[in-house]
Amino acid sequence: MKYLKITFALFLLIFPALIFPSTDMAFEVKQFNSGYSKLKILILCQSEDKLLMNVGKLISENLDFTDQFDVDVKKTPQSLSSMCGDGIKKLFSQGFSIVAFVNGKTKRKKSEIKILVKDTNSDSVLFEKSFDINEKNFLHNTHSASNEIIKTLTGEDGICLSTLAYCKALSSKHKVLCMSDYLCHKENVIISDKTLNVAPSWHTKSPIIFFSQITKSNNRLMSFDLERKKKNIVCSYEGLNMQPSFSSSGKRVVLCLSGGKGNTDLFLYDQRVSSKVGKRVFKQLTKNGANNVSPCMLPSGDVIFCSDSGSGLPQIYYLVMKTGETFRLSNGRGYCAAPSYCEKNNRLVYMRMVKDFFQLFSLSLDDLNNIREMQLTFDDCSKNEPSWSDCGRYIACSIEKTGSISQIGVLNFLSGKMRILTKSPEPKSFPRWKNSRFWV
Repeated sequence: MKYLKITFALFLLIFPALIFPSTDMAFEVKQFNSGYSKLKILILCQSEDKLLMNVGKLISENLDFTDQFDVDVKKTPQSLSSMCGDGIKKLFSQGFSIVAFVNGKTKRKKSEIKILVKDTNSDSVLFEKSFDINEKNFLHNTHSASNEIIKTLTGEDGICLSTLAYCKALSSKHKVLCMSDYLCHKENVIISDKTLNVAPSWHTKSPIIFFSQITKSNNRLMSFDLERKKKNIVCSYEGLNMQPSFSSSGKRVVLCLSGGKGNTDLFLYDQRVSSKVGKRVFKQLTKNGANNVSPCMLPSGDVIFCSDSGSGLPQIYYLVMKTGETFRLSNGRGYCAAPSYCEKNNRLVYMRMVKDFFQLFSLSLDDLNNIREMQLTFDDCSKNEPSWSDCGRYIACSIEKTGSISQIGVLNFLSGKMRILTKSPEPKSFPRWKNSRFWV
């Protein structure tokens, strides 16, 4: 059978796996908003116990990730009961607004670790709880403790228990699907099939991740049930089958199909409609003869997508589901692709080519008559396939500087700080958030 003809959409999806620059991993990215005040926190870990220090360091890393805190971790020989009154006030005079104590007795099988958080100005207790943390459950339970502390200090849920799915290229013909905690400390390969596995996406209700496998005959859409550990072929029509985006209920999905034609269109699958007629029914949504990819289904049922219709360069478009009307959101200048939508802040993030590098841009959908695009990154690194966290505070992407391997990075939308999370020498791409723990 003939090999699948690669359109611009498919090239965007697989080119990070086909390009292997040098293995120089060290690079930095600039932030667009450096003026961001932080609350100073001291974490004191009692005794010389290695596990207690590691707990304190990971809590510090989780707090630091928010860019709301300036955290210092130290050992202390003092007991918790002796650290009060004048001792706490002394920390306040040194500039620490909050102090956290990590104390406990550790054994091989069980370790009860107590975490006490105090306001240094009033010596009042803000948080106090014991956790069972040992070497086996260290990452998950310390992330859980950090999540509770962040909720106490900020009033908002943290993302410490979120999952990141992404692709990792082992060769030009082998790309695996990985899953990790949000800091990428623990990576698990969940799909290792010796082919190109690309473009992961999450079901909105069920613990199922979808992805596309590039074969010699087509690009088929696959699913993997994380609870049952079961892999299935979802659809394997001629050409492209990829990038499903689900409704809030999970019963409707927009996906990309090409049917072996020269272009890719968006199709709607409605579970209720298909159940009535007893077979799969796909409603074609785009009929412009262009390449239409990267759909994002909105809570209203409308769809955001990328298309090279009209301008010749891919742009970001809005499709009104009830009428079929489409209109452009981006300004028509520059190569735009890979939109991601966040319901929490009603914003899009996408990538746009600026002076030979893909930069991240964002726009709000609050007023469609007054669209204002905002550039988020400005350095000499390309950021690809951005993805919003559910909370709307973080944007994951693959990031690559000339001469370096693409890695997974996360941009803090509020502070503008970009962090590079991965370091291994394999190119990585397509990070996708899930606000649930699937990485343990």
